[in-house]
Amino acid sequence: MKRGKQAVAERGIWQGRIPYGYVRGDDGKLALGDELKINTVCRIFAEYTSGRSLRSIAHKLNADGVSA
Repeated sequence: MKRGKQAVAERGIWQGRIPYGYVRGDDGKLALGDELKINTVCRIFAEYTSGRSLRSIAHKLNADGVSA
């Protein structure tokens, strides 16, 4: 099983849960997904790096009606 997973990883094919904002392409590799989700990820990153806590970011996203 380990050799199989390693072979898949060496080909660059994503294994496991797909991160928010991405999709798995026809070739099995990650590609950017829905633009709204990409913008949400960028917003979370910008707010976090400006010093806001994850909790306050989550509250703001919920207040703005952003869903997962």
